[in-house]
Amino acid sequence: MNILHKEKEITIADFRRSALQNSQKALRLTEELELDFNRNVHELRVITKRLRSYWRAIRPALGDKDIYTEHNSQLGGVTRLLTQSRENHVNRKLIKGFKKNIEGIAGKKFYNGLVSLFPNAEHIELPHKAPLTQCFVDEFSYWDQLNLDVFVTGVDQNEGVVNTYKKAKKLGERAISSNLEVEVTHQWRKWLKYLMYQLEVNPHTEEIDIRFLEQLNKQTKLLGKLHDLCVLSEIIYKAKGKVFTQDKVKKVRQVIDKKQNKLHNKILKNH
Repeated sequence: MNILHKEKEITIADFRRSALQNSQKALRLTEELELDFNRNVHELRVITKRLRSYWRAIRPALGDKDIYTEHNSQLGGVTRLLTQSRENHVNRKLIKGFKKNIEGIAGKKFYNGLVSLFPNAEHIELPHKAPLTQCFVDEFSYWDQLNLDVFVTGVDQNEGVVNTYKKAKKLGERAISSNLEVEVTHQWRKWLKYLMYQLEVNPHTEEIDIRFLEQLNKQTKLLGKLHDLCVLSEIIYKAKGKVFTQDKVKKVRQVIDKKQNKLHNKILKNH
């Protein structure tokens, strides 16, 4: 399947325009974290992943590979920081989603005990705002002052996008053949997101590309839900014997397993 048509290619200028818009939005959200913490952290994570995908897209044409390494590393650090900040919110939401199942298995006390494992964050700690702000200031500054001389002439501007597509396809095949083994499936989802964000930049999206983007979006959401359940299951398992009895933990994980199996089938069907 051709994900890009020659006359509809994405240019470096397209990535620059989108990167500037996203960097500006990220700086505004960072300043407004206290207003709506969970929503803003989620949006900041999405923006950070978008920016990382743009760097992967332009990497083949970059003359100075150190620039890529520096920005990708900084964005990766911010992604981890934001993920840690939002993890409790996601897990609390998941547990509340199958409250009846848990109470039916082990009672209200056990349910409340699970919820208490994940404190409800009200705001981000002030020390964390400095690296967030600096990262997005650096991103905006780079893309704003972008000099085309740093790019290697003669390199196809869409080589990075094609490489992302090939990587995502290969990881998808490995994930399916491994019956959605956790780590390779996580990597598959990550690269599908990179591809989705790169293709969204295209200002000339054709009808077939829209359908492909819709499929990508659906698959990444399904894989995201599966990943969240895997993380929650592991956290609950580690609490076994320390906080909860082995029998209760086993029964709750069986509930999670049923939800995971349903997601497995949906993912395979959408592949």
